[in-house]
Amino acid sequence: MTEVEGIGRTYAIQNTTTHNDALRALQHDVDAISDQLNRHRDDLKYDEEQLKRANEWRAEAELAYDYHNDKFFQKHHIARTLFIIIQIIGKTKSWKNIHFLEQMRHIQHASM
Repeated sequence: MTEVEGIGRTYAIQNTTTHNDALRALQHDVDAISDQLNRHRDDLKYDEEQLKRANEWRAEAELAYDYHNDKFFQKHHIARTLFIIIQIIGKTKSWKNIHFLEQMRHIQHASM
């Protein structure tokens, strides 16, 4: 082997070693980025599942709210109706009592 060939070979080996080291470093970076992307993908899947659950819980809460709200208004209307009926009955009774008492007074005055 000639001196030029020896220098060329040495340069090629050094150059190859340098490039291989650079490729290993790049491959390490690619692997690290790939791992990081996988973690982010897993985090996004988890967040997506949590969001889906939260939407389901919200839908259930809205249904429960609507149900209880309907029940409240049903009870409110029933209570309001009963209140009005009681007022009417109370007024009717008092009117009847007044009329009855007036009739009793007339009967008492007539019998005297």
